[in-house]
This record gives sequence, structure tokens and C-alpha cells, in this order.
Amino acid sequence: MKLNMPVTSHEVVLRDDHMIVSKTDLKGLITYVNHDFLEISGFTERELIGFNHNIVRHPEMPPAAFKDLWDTVKAGKPWTGIVKNRCKNGDFYWVEANVTPLYEADKVVGFLSVRYKPSQEKIEAASRLYRDINQGRMPQTPLLQRINPFKNITVKGRVISVVSLLSVALLLVGAMGLYGMNTANKNLRTVYQDKAAAVSELRQIDKLMMQNRLQIINSVVTPADAAKNADEVERNIARISEIWKGFSQRPLSQEDSGIAQQYAEKRGRFVQEGLKPAIAALRANDIEAAKGVVFTKIRPFYAESVEVLGQFIAKQDKAAQTAYEDSISRYETLRAAALAIILLGIAVAAWLGAGLLRNIVRPLDQVLDIFQDISNGHFSRAVPISRDDEIGKLLQQVVSIKIKLGFDLAETQRTAEEGIRLRNALDNVSTGVMIADQDRNIIYVNKSVSRILKDVEQDVRTQLPGFRADALLGANIDSFHKDPSHQARLLGSFTSTYTAHLEIGGRKMRVVANPVMNERGQRLGSVAEWADLTEELALQERERALAAENLRVRIALDNVSTGAMIADKDRNIVYVNKSVKTILKSAESEIRKQLPNFDADKLMGTNIDTFHKNPTHQANLLGGLTQPYTATLQVGSRTLRVVANPVINSEGERLGSVAEWTDLTAEIATQEEVAKIVDAASKGDFATRIDLSGKEGFFRELGAGLNQFLDTVAEAMGDIGRVLGAMAVGNLTESIQKNYEGTFGEIKSDFNATVARLTEIIGQIKEATDQINTAAKEIAMGNADLSQRTEEQASSLEETASSMEELSSTVKQNADNARQANQMAMAASSVAAKGGSVVQQVVSTMADINDSARKIVDIISVIDGIAFQTNILALNAAVEAARAGEQGRGFAVVAGEVRNLAQRSAAAAKEIKTLISDSVDKVETGASLVNQAGTTMEEIVASVKRVTDIMAEISAASMEQSSGIDQVNTAITQIDEVTQQNAALVEEAAAAAESLTEQAQTLAHSVSLFRLSREAGATMAVAAPRQALPVPPSHVPAVKPMPAHKPPKPAVKVEDDGDEWAEF
Repeated sequence: MKLNMPVTSHEVVLRDDHMIVSKTDLKGLITYVNHDFLEISGFTERELIGFNHNIVRHPEMPPAAFKDLWDTVKAGKPWTGIVKNRCKNGDFYWVEANVTPLYEADKVVGFLSVRYKPSQEKIEAASRLYRDINQGRMPQTPLLQRINPFKNITVKGRVISVVSLLSVALLLVGAMGLYGMNTANKNLRTVYQDKAAAVSELRQIDKLMMQNRLQIINSVVTPADAAKNADEVERNIARISEIWKGFSQRPLSQEDSGIAQQYAEKRGRFVQEGLKPAIAALRANDIEAAKGVVFTKIRPFYAESVEVLGQFIAKQDKAAQTAYEDSISRYETLRAAALAIILLGIAVAAWLGAGLLRNIVRPLDQVLDIFQDISNGHFSRAVPISRDDEIGKLLQQVVSIKIKLGFDLAETQRTAEEGIRLRNALDNVSTGVMIADQDRNIIYVNKSVSRILKDVEQDVRTQLPGFRADALLGANIDSFHKDPSHQARLLGSFTSTYTAHLEIGGRKMRVVANPVMNERGQRLGSVAEWADLTEELALQERERALAAENLRVRIALDNVSTGAMIADKDRNIVYVNKSVKTILKSAESEIRKQLPNFDADKLMGTNIDTFHKNPTHQANLLGGLTQPYTATLQVGSRTLRVVANPVINSEGERLGSVAEWTDLTAEIATQEEVAKIVDAASKGDFATRIDLSGKEGFFRELGAGLNQFLDTVAEAMGDIGRVLGAMAVGNLTESIQKNYEGTFGEIKSDFNATVARLTEIIGQIKEATDQINTAAKEIAMGNADLSQRTEEQASSLEETASSMEELSSTVKQNADNARQANQMAMAASSVAAKGGSVVQQVVSTMADINDSARKIVDIISVIDGIAFQTNILALNAAVEAARAGEQGRGFAVVAGEVRNLAQRSAAAAKEIKTLISDSVDKVETGASLVNQAGTTMEEIVASVKRVTDIMAEISAASMEQSSGIDQVNTAITQIDEVTQQNAALVEEAAAAAESLTEQAQTLAHSVSLFRLSREAGATMAVAAPRQALPVPPSHVPAVKPMPAHKPPKPAVKVEDDGDEWAEF
């Protein structure tokens, strides 16, 4: 609702004789106000008529009061109340307002409001009531009064009974509703705070845990982001701890507390044993350790934590569902009880209301009919006054009101008829008449003065921008004068006719003013007669100025650069300026090819029909011309544009036409030249330029700017083509050196950055390839050396086996050749000592083989790491090539081949690593057996010495020696078998290393196609693939492996330990 500000604390008190009257339409817009209204409110009639009646509403009036007013009067009923209104200056005044609808043909057409001075008691009561309403303390319905059963129930009693019954029913329903809402509120608070909010926190924890797990996995796959991801994980851990701390403070049941404790333990292990070790490994750049933590700790602990968390969330959701179902059940119970009370109240109210309607509605209908007749001016209806109850008293008051209103209405009609007669007379006089009240507010203007002022309205607005001839009523005549105080003194004191000449907005007016007096000699206002003398006085002045104006126009047209030609309504040329003569003179020879009689010097007086092959068409076109018409003429090689406009005077009469001539020949030629250059540039030809000779002004600047633009584009495209051509042949040393601005500068920077980045990547790939090639060569050399030593070991073992056979034969013959025992024992001692030395050599050789195999494993690990880094570099190169678009497609293919070679190198390295690891295990087994053989040989030496000293026990010793020698022979045989297998594995390792060398050389050959800046423009030398190192043939005879000692052959799997490759 509208708030009228400002307000003051000053009250304007009405006099007893004040009667404020106003009328409004159905929308509340004011249509009439009386003098008392203007006097008290301080507004002018102009400020009120047509505006909403709430313009005088005081901000302290509650909207409920006005709602009641409008609801009542819109229902066709009168309304009475005490109202506090606001004056224009912010003061306030109290009135007793009486509002009634205005009817025409039984239809409400507006509202009439009559206001009087209220008593002080009514003002104080209304003030208290409105203050309570504004503070939210609405007046309550009074309680049911005691009814005397021995007296007739009055209308008041019936109304109170019905209202009281309905109030009790309403209180009961309200109490039940409040109880239900209170209970529902508690349940909702429980569901939200204890369940929904808790579930929200748990889901947030679940989300953060999942983010932590993904961040760790992403760091393992992309180590470059490891530091940033580790920081993010630590922040998430802190955030989870904070959320869990808040959640732990919530009231939980014993079962919930148990689940929460279980979850806290699971999450603790997930953080302490999973996330934190993984973060530490990432910060230490130990990707393999971090990967191991992911698979062995983070994944299982995360699954356990999420499982417990899911159970907890599901339990909370189920509890919330149970609380919701309890609320629904309680609601249905309360709804059934409320419906029962409402139905009972309606039944009892209907029984009481039936009697109330019979005793109230019918008499009130009669009263409403009476008031409607009175409001429409009909006073013939009879008013029954036989009843002595409330309705009877009301009817008695109606009689009094009807009599008073009848008198007032008759008097009003009389006054109105007199006013209408006077108004009609003034409206039809030829003299302009304006009447103003004593405050100089215009209260009447007749048709003549309205017409006079309407005609000069635009001129008046030059000095009075807000002037409106149709809004004079209510305006103050002071607004027509520069010195309103002088005007006020003049009209306030004059008693006779006063004549004045006014100039308003260039209009010269004569005003004859006379005072308006009443029968008591009191001045009521003034009347003015208006006459417009402007046209009469200005006619001669206009005639004098016209000739001078025409001369100035002709001189101006003669000197403008635009060609101008004017023809009269018969299309005869009456004027041509110098520019059009120049244009037509330059094209005269071309025009004469079509119009042989054309003469540019004899245009004046010529009819323009002679310029056209179809004069009738030309005559119709110009005769009906009402707006600009543009035509383009092609006269030989010249192009002319003609824009024709009609010449119409102020009365709308067509006087002729004016044409503007423009020579477009140079402009069109330049356009065609520009179009050819643009077409050539769109086809890739930047060599064409605009010829600047003969061009001036704008066209010369346009041509120079376009030529400069083409030079810049051609030079930029040349630089780009030069660098791309060099890249196509592998030369990465070229770059764009010239300085460019704007978009070309950005292209230059991005292009040079791309070449620099590509050079850096190729250099890194080259270095990695060299490292792979060196490592492969070292592996091949180590394998060749290992193969040679393995063959020597096999030869020694063969000799050892032969000696052991001879020793066995000697021992067997010892029993038959006792006499030769001493000599044979010495020989056996010598052979045994030699065998012990050989065994010691075997032990030393096996240890060397074991160390070499371990070194090979380390080298293979280095190769594997190099292949992994090469794969990452190839992936980055592919990404950079994709960013380069079409220019990087060839490099993307090379990067893909590099990546494939790196993957194959990694696979071969892993296979060799597997084989070498198996060989190390077998060599360790062989070393153990050789150690056992050494121990045995020492025992043999001791036995031989004892044989030398104790010949008497030679038979028993020979038997024991024979048994021991058999065992040694078996051990030697096993050692020989293992050694031959080692030799075979070493040959396989050598072949694999040779293959790795060839692949590294192939990769180096691919990379060498690119020429880098640090190589000073020389193409990198490409080494021819080296022939495989020759492997000495093995002279060790094949020994059939014993089933009990045959080692299992491991299956070769390229996919083993390849998780890091699968991520790519």
C-alpha cells in the first residue's frame, strides 16, 4: 500500500461547518473535490483530479481499515469510520468519513465520500484501535453474553450465539492443530538434526574419502601432480576429522555408538596405514612404494571403511523413515477428530442460523432497498417503523436521513441547474472565456479559449515546457507569468476591467480581465477574455523575411558540395547549383551518346522529362512522390546516384521536387578493385595490390591500409610456411624472428614456443635412446664374458669327473694290488689335492657368476625405468602434437612409434629380468653343491693321507673311499648338468640383449631425422645396426638332466609387472 511521506506531528483541526466532499470512480481515482477538501488538505485540484484517493492516506492508517472500506463499498454498502488523513505538507487531520456507492441504472458507477469533524472521544478510540492493529493486536470477538430465557432473543443475542459456537469449534480445531503442529515440529527437528543432518555429514565424509583415494591413484599414474595431490589429500583428511568431531558430539544410541566406533577404527587404519604412507612415498618420489601402498593398504581399508559407513547411513535413513510414518499416523488421527468437531459445529450453527436469517435478512433487505433508492434520489418508498428492536431503530433513523437528504438533494439540483445553464452559455460564445477562483486557480475554460490555446500550444511550450491546453482546469494562472507575485497583487486588488497584452512562446495575446463578485460584494475570482493577435501582427513580418530567407537558401545551395536540382510541380527545372553542373558537365560526353541534345549549360527551364525515354512513367513517379526516392544511373562508364524528395508546403500542398546528384564512379571502381583483391586473397594470392594512383581522400587511405594489411599477412604466412617446411624435413632449428603485433604476434609466440617444446622433447628422447643403447651393449658384453667363463667351468668339471673315475678304479684295485697301495695312495693324494683345488676354483667361479647375474638384474631394472620414462615422454610428445593440430600430425606418428618401441623394450627387459632371476636361483643351488663337493674333497685328501700312514687298514679304507667317491661322482655330474643349463640361459640372455641393442638403434635412427639447434644444423649420425655378438660354441657334451633335479621352466608373460603401462 502507498506510503505518503514525510509526516509531521501537527494536527489540522476541522471547524464544525467544514464538510469535505469528494467523488471517485470504481478504481478509486478522484473525479471531484469541493473547496473544503482543497483548503484542509493543501492540495490543488489539479494535483487531485485523476489521481488515486490514497494520496491523502496517512501512514499510520492500517491497511486493514481501508480493506474493510473497499470491501464494503464495492459490495454496494455504505461505510462509516474515523479516518486519519495527511495534508500535502505532512500535517494530519481527523475526519468522520461516510462513504456510499453512487448508482446509475442500478449499477455502481463510483463512490461519494462526505466527511465531518469527529468528536474527541471518537478520535481517541480510533487512535487506540489503529495503534493496536499496527502492533499486531487485532480486536477480539466478545464472549457470549448471558441470555435471559424469559425474554425474546434479540438479533444481537442470535448473532452472539452463532459466533460463540463457531468460536468454540474454531478454538478446539485450532488447539488440536497447534498440538499436531508442535508434535510434527518436534519430529521434524529430530529427523533433520539427528538423522538428515547426520546423514549429510556422513555422505560428505564418504565423498572426501573417495576423493583421497582417487588423488593417490592419480598421483601414482601421473607423478607430476603428486605434490599438489598430496596437499589436497592432507586438507581432506583434516576436513574429515573436523566433520567427524562434530558428528561424534551428536546424541547417538548405543548401537549407533558401536557402529561409529567401528567406523572410526576402520578409517583410522585407512589414514594411518594407507594415506599417510602413500603421501610420504609420493613426497619422497618413490612411486613404486606408493603403488604398493595403494594395492595392499588403501584399497582394502577403503572398502572396509565404506562398507561400515554405508551400514551407518542406511540405519539413519531407516530411522528417519520410521519417524515420518509416526507423524503420518498422528496426523490422520488429529484430522479425523478435527473433522468431527467441524461437522458438529456446522450442524448446530445451521440450526441457529436458520432462525437468525428469518429475523434479520428480510428486514435488512428492506433497509438496503431504501438506502439504494435514497442514494439514487428516489424518496417515494415507504419505510416501516412498527418494530422496536434494532431493525426498527434503524428504520427510524432512515426516515430522518431521508428527509434531510431529500432537502439537500433538491438544493443541490437547483444549484447544479443554474451552473449548467451558465456553463452552456459560456461554452457557446465566440469569445474565449477563462474563469479563475480567488486563489487564481482556473476553474473554467470555454471551447473558444481552449481552441485558441490549443492552436498556440506548441509555441507556448517553447517558454512553458509543461503547458497543456487540455489540462488547464485546476492549473494556476501564475504559471503563465514570470513574476507570479505581481500577477497575484494585480488580480487580488483590481475591481474593474483590466486589459493586457501578453507574449507567450512567441504568441501575442490580448487578455481582458474582469473581477467576479457575489451579491454581498465579495470577490469570488476573475474572468478573462482571450484573443490571439499573433497571426495579424506577424503576417507582414513573415512577408518581409520570406524574400531574405529565400536569398540565403539559394546562396547556401550554390556553395554546397552535393549536387542539388529543384523542379516545380510541372517538372520544369527551376534551380541547379554549381556542384550538379560540375557533375553533369564531366559526364556530358557520355550522356550525349544517349541524349544527343543534352547541354549541361542550358539546364534551367528544361523539363526533366527530356532526360527519360518514358516521360509518362517519370511524371507518375514524381507526381505521387511522398518520401525519398533513390535511383542509380549508368551513363557510359560513369555511375550517378539521384535521390529525389518531394517539396511540400505547410498546408500539405506539393510544390515540386528536389534531387541530389552524386557521382559514384570512383567509389564503385574502388569497390570492384577491393573485391578483386579480397577474392585473390581468399584463394591464397597475396601478391595483388591496390593501385593508389589517381585516388584521393578516403579511397586513397583505404587502399594504402588494405595494401599494408596484405603485406603483413603475406609476410606472416611466408614465415609460417618457411618454419613448417623446415619441420617437414626434420629441421627444428628454424623459427619466426620478425616482430608482429596483435593476433600475428600471438601466433608467432605460440609457433616459436611449439618448435622449442618439440626440440626439447626430441632432445630428451635422443638422450634416453643413447642411454638404452649403452646399457644394451654393456649387457651384451657381460653375457658374452659370462658365457665364456661358463664353458671353462664346464671343461673343468669334465676333467674333475674323469679324475674321479680314475680314482674309483684305483680304489677298487687296491684290494688286489696291496703291494702297490702306497704308490697308488700317493697318486690318489695328488689327484685328490688337485680335485680340491679345482673344486675351490668352481666355488669361486660360481660366486662370480652369481655377482654378474645380480648386476645384470640391476641393469635390466635401469632399462625398465628408461623405457617407462621414454613412454611418458612419447605420451607428452603426442599431446603436444595434438595441440599443434594438422602441423603436428607427422610428429604424432613418430611419437607413437617411439612409445611402441619403449613398450617393447620394457617387455624385453622384463623377460630378461625374469630369466636372469631364475638363473641366479640356479647358480646359488650350484654353489651350494660345489661347497658340498669341496667338503667331500677335503675328506678324500685326509683319507688318502691316512691310507699312506695306515696301510694295514687299506681294505676297510678302500671300501669307504669307494663309497665316498661314488657320492662325489654323482655330485660332479649334477654340477655339470647345472653348468650346462646356465650356459644355455646365458646364451639366451645374450640374444635378448642383442635384440634390445638393435631396437635402441632403430629408435635412435627415428629420432635422428630431426635436426636440433645444439647440433649446429648437422644431421645426427645414425649408427648401423650392430651384428649380434658371436657366441662361442659350447664343447660341453649334453648331459641328460636327472628327473629329481630338473628345474621347472618359468612361463614368460609380457604382461607381468606391467601395471604402470596399463595406466597409459
